[in-house]
Amino acid sequence: MAEHWSFDTPAAFGLVAPWSDILRPSLGVRVGYNLALDLSMFVAPQVEWAYESGARASDGLNYGAVVGVTKVFSPSLFVGFGLGAFRQIDRTQYFPFVIVNWQINDALRLANPLQSGPAGGAGLELACTVNDDWEFAAGAAYRDYRFRLRSDAPTPSGLGQNSGAPVFARLRRKFAAVAQIDLYMGAVAGGRLRVLNEEGSTLQSSDYNPAPFFALSGSISF
Repeated sequence: MAEHWSFDTPAAFGLVAPWSDILRPSLGVRVGYNLALDLSMFVAPQVEWAYESGARASDGLNYGAVVGVTKVFSPSLFVGFGLGAFRQIDRTQYFPFVIVNWQINDALRLANPLQSGPAGGAGLELACTVNDDWEFAAGAAYRDYRFRLRSDAPTPSGLGQNSGAPVFARLRRKFAAVAQIDLYMGAVAGGRLRVLNEEGSTLQSSDYNPAPFFALSGSISF
């Protein structure tokens, strides 16, 4: 994942933007086990590198795991509970979240739109199937993550932090049963940015107005 940031001038953090491009590549696996016919559990260890372009990836290491238990109540409903625990560069974060997949009727589905990871839980999304090719959805989540700044940044080798609630709409185009493209449009509400020094002490912080975002993703199944 890559993010490009731009700041108004003069910005709340001074005349120089505190960071620009943020990279967040990650790797993870998921292992599941059936405890009973209607009860299962999973463990999903993950590792992520969160850093500004120009910083060392190893200085932005995040690692941890998500564990969860789900119960099937009917062919159209399963719910559960999960817990994430991650070492996020210089702090340890814990967060609970709800797991849900409810096919309300032929058209409507309530489910988790995102994967849980170092930035937070999976959120909730209500999706409407228009036909075999198109799906529309709306949802929200909460995100809170840190990243390492480059050594020649205004705060050398410090940390940036972004927190807020992405509220979004999603449009999905399916291609037969093997491929799909998702277009996301939305805004981050209740956003707050922080700049911390290399030791993790807050130097500056500022709330920001709802910030629009756009994203495009695709997948192919084999």
